[in-house]
Amino acid sequence: MIVIISPAKKMKDDIAWMDAQGQPILLKDAKQLIKYLKTLTIPQIQKVLMCSEKIAQEAYIQYEKMRVTNIGVPAILSYEGIQYQYMAPDVFTDDQFIYVQKYIRILSGLYGVLKPLDHVMPYRLELHDKIQYQEHHSLYDFWKYKVYKEIVKEDKEVLDLASAQYSKLLYKYQTNKVRIVKCRFMEENSGICKEKGVYVKMARGSMIRWLAEENITCLDEVKKFSQDGYLYNEALSSEHEFVYIRKS
Repeated sequence: MIVIISPAKKMKDDIAWMDAQGQPILLKDAKQLIKYLKTLTIPQIQKVLMCSEKIAQEAYIQYEKMRVTNIGVPAILSYEGIQYQYMAPDVFTDDQFIYVQKYIRILSGLYGVLKPLDHVMPYRLELHDKIQYQEHHSLYDFWKYKVYKEIVKEDKEVLDLASAQYSKLLYKYQTNKVRIVKCRFMEENSGICKEKGVYVKMARGSMIRWLAEENITCLDEVKKFSQDGYLYNEALSSEHEFVYIRKS
């Protein structure tokens, strides 16, 4: 089983207590994007990222500082955001780091796919950003099947804990030899079940932590997840979708 998760917009680069343990597997491709991003002006970056001038200025500085040969921060410790807060990798045990390095993969607009302990540098670039590089009209077009190929090359079962923006990288190329299971976390109120964005992010982080704590290695075992009041719902679930419900 391989578990895919999304990155976060906000990143940090001041981790001093743990070194990265490798380079991103698709670094050769990432270098092409980095080289291109360094050529952009602030107004161009603002257009690509669809962001404020302030954010574009910050991204411009990040791109200028990027040196892919430098030793960076382990990816799982560099990303900030609700999912990573609830995952709490900064207090992982050695065994938990071993687990996530083996089973967790972080999808990225810039790096394609990352192992948790791969070194990264702060960047701002999401898959849906309107980038046009050479003949490629989007980052989906740039990465094509490369991310999918890396994810399924050793394991044909994938647990999808990523946002739709990132898991789209896999579903487009999925074959019947690969089983992908999407996890949905819903809140029940007066008999009505709905997903709520911030709670979904929290639940994804909690599930990753639980997977590492319990050393979960196959999809059927994921049904046992019961953290934060969520329970697996057999009636609403299917072979390709696990639904967890929490009563409000």
